[in-house]
Amino acid sequence: MRKRNVLIITYSMIPHASSWGGCQRMYYLAEYLIREGYNVTVCSAKTNEEQFYGKEIHFSTMPLEIKNKIFRNFVYSKKVSHSNKKTDHISANFIGKLRNIIKGKKTLFKILVKIDEWIFNEPSYLMGLISRNWISSWKKEISDYITENEIDTLIVSGPPFGMFSIVKYIKKKNHISVILDYRDPWNLWHKRSLFARLAEKKNMKYVDCAVFTNHNLAKDMEKTFPIIKNKTYVVENGYSLSTWANIDTSLSKCEKKDFMELTYVGAIDISESSKETFRDVTKLLKAFERCIKDGLHIKLCFVGAANPSSKLASEIKEKYPVNFDVIGQVNSEDANIKLLHSDVLLLIHTASDHSSKYLISGKFYDYIKAQKPVMSIGDPNGNHAKIIRQNGIGVSCKNDVESIYRTMNLIYKKWKTDKLKIGELEIDRYSREYQNRNYSKLIDTLCRNKGK
Repeated sequence: MRKRNVLIITYSMIPHASSWGGCQRMYYLAEYLIREGYNVTVCSAKTNEEQFYGKEIHFSTMPLEIKNKIFRNFVYSKKVSHSNKKTDHISANFIGKLRNIIKGKKTLFKILVKIDEWIFNEPSYLMGLISRNWISSWKKEISDYITENEIDTLIVSGPPFGMFSIVKYIKKKNHISVILDYRDPWNLWHKRSLFARLAEKKNMKYVDCAVFTNHNLAKDMEKTFPIIKNKTYVVENGYSLSTWANIDTSLSKCEKKDFMELTYVGAIDISESSKETFRDVTKLLKAFERCIKDGLHIKLCFVGAANPSSKLASEIKEKYPVNFDVIGQVNSEDANIKLLHSDVLLLIHTASDHSSKYLISGKFYDYIKAQKPVMSIGDPNGNHAKIIRQNGIGVSCKNDVESIYRTMNLIYKKWKTDKLKIGELEIDRYSREYQNRNYSKLIDTLCRNKGK
């Protein structure tokens, strides 16, 4: 049997990724398939970002520039320092200033966001339009690449979901297996856009399989879109064995400190405006301050914060310099070492919708690998709380000050009396390598069904 040839299309991939979180699922899949003998190319948007997050690339890459100048400069405006073209640098600066002005006009900005939601229903403002335009402008070249390189399987991963629009064109031009990979749900719980919902349903006609990150999502997607019944597959996320390979896990058995250290690792906004996002830190911080005033020896740490020097972070740091710390982006190994040095690991998912039923934080798997107690803030019936209860690896509470305060006190008492323990569970089952074996099985099955 000849080697399988796989093309992955994902909007974000290193070194052109604005954050590590958006590209890690497809990065680890591509690296796993390469090690298993597949030929893998990853197609992504070429931006002015240049960051590897401590990772190496062994698969082939196909970075494609955003052809539309307005969209390109909108993306570039998030980070203009690495732009190679002076005109792009100036234009991106201008668009960046204009965007900040619009953001400052809260009513106007809310109207624009609502319009974008009603049309595209994407997690990020304007990315539905930008990703749809980007992939459409390159569809012929991508189709030609598939033909010339005898690609067996195409995987398109979203969000942004605008890229899913390419599947109809590819299916009509190429005899190939097509997989839509959902890192997050699209219209399943945000039923705001008839256009986006119809577009999602239309895409389903042309796929051989839709892959989801958990069984709740796969089950409800089949109910919502019967056209994919018996075409769904679950490949969970997980921690990376390679990232943990050089880390001394005995660090987790360090001597007891004077402070119980609670740590959150991952991109998060430390500001008052976070209450409007799905990671609200404001109630946690209020409960934390109450605990400090009560005399609890607690240290709260955020690692990977988007704005480590924000006004709110600086104010709390000034009041509690020993008890509070915020660190910006770090590489995966350093983040995992921080987990091992902590006593309790924090999960925060506070959205008021049903998203907690369908999402599992990628960092949760590293928390499981670290084998430390987990405190989850959010829906008590969500995926995080369910996994914690089933495996006896921590506690969960609602996102209100009183609940968080009581939970922190409960954990602190257990820590003080050396009773902060977790149950045993099958750690390897939560690794990406374990899960990506399922992905390779799916690819091989689809190829065999097509006689390849």
